[in-house]
Amino acid sequence: MAIRLDDGTEFRCAVINDEVDLGQYGGREITVLGKAIYRPTGTVLRLDVEHILDTTVGRTAYSQVPLSFERSHPRNSLRQTEKRGVSAIFGTWPGDETDEELLDVLAELRR
Repeated sequence: MAIRLDDGTEFRCAVINDEVDLGQYGGREITVLGKAIYRPTGTVLRLDVEHILDTTVGRTAYSQVPLSFERSHPRNSLRQTEKRGVSAIFGTWPGDETDEELLDVLAELRR
């Protein structure tokens, strides 16, 4: 199943309680109790649903998924450009040998 928040964000859900009857809740406003499973990036992968309740007055403040308790680690990578990363070395040779000298050395190694 999936749920949609007030802001339009949708989340996949896995119902882990066999007693939950999904048929009675389709298209209605509900409150879902369960556990959010997060990706390493800190975004929600899915919600494990334990209980579904009809929404009552006052619960709309909870129309959001809480943030992960885990601290997201800052990405330690730089954007690759023509002057940085693989693109900076792709198609280059670090030595100053000519192609013929390189091919001669490779031919010697094969013997």
